[in-house]
Amino acid sequence: QVFGLEATETPMPQGGVYVQFQKGGKNVAGLTPQQDQERAQGIPPHWNTYIAVDDAELMAKEAERLGATIAAPAFDVLESGRMSVIIDPTGAAISFWQAKEHIGAEVYAEDGTIAWFEQMSHDPARSREFYTQLFGYGTRDYPWTQGTYTVLIHKGEQAAGIMSAPDASAPAMWTPYFQVADADATFKKATGLGAKEMMPVTEAEGIGRISWVSDPQGAPIAFIQPAPEGRQ
Repeated sequence: QVFGLEATETPMPQGGVYVQFQKGGKNVAGLTPQQDQERAQGIPPHWNTYIAVDDAELMAKEAERLGATIAAPAFDVLESGRMSVIIDPTGAAISFWQAKEHIGAEVYAEDGTIAWFEQMSHDPARSREFYTQLFGYGTRDYPWTQGTYTVLIHKGEQAAGIMSAPDASAPAMWTPYFQVADADATFKKATGLGAKEMMPVTEAEGIGRISWVSDPQGAPIAFIQPAPEGRQ
């Protein structure tokens, strides 16, 4: 409802359904029931960020060598692909996706689709070191209200950002941003449907209008109305 996406349901062998959010028939993101072990550990509902890799098992082992913890060793997801999950050295979870029949997101940086990924870190310098070593990213630093905002560069393109967590109580995590045509209207619609404000719509000069909410189940999500010069 918030982003104007369609939802396609696929039954899962272990029960329940896997939902694919789509725009114009192209995959944007997914939705799956939370695992029992996550609930038992008190982990709240959340979004997972996936990075495309050639080999999910080797990448998890390399991440471990660089200081990460393997949360889920590589495993097959039917014929869709193979994935692994790690906790990086700063405590943020991130997943690796080795595509087979399912490439992942098929549309990006359009209204209603994901346009950015951002890590909130308690040790931004360590995060920067880890991801640049793991993937060979370039970096670009910008002044930020809480220090420095680091942009990770992949093949000449801006891929993701790393920022300092606002305080010690904030969890280390990766959060996706959905692109929208009107941030104020999206914020009003989301909160009207039960989301809670985390950060009101804020103007970031040269970047756009951004906001954070937690959905009705408590999962944080962000959205951005790009500045005119930032639109693709």
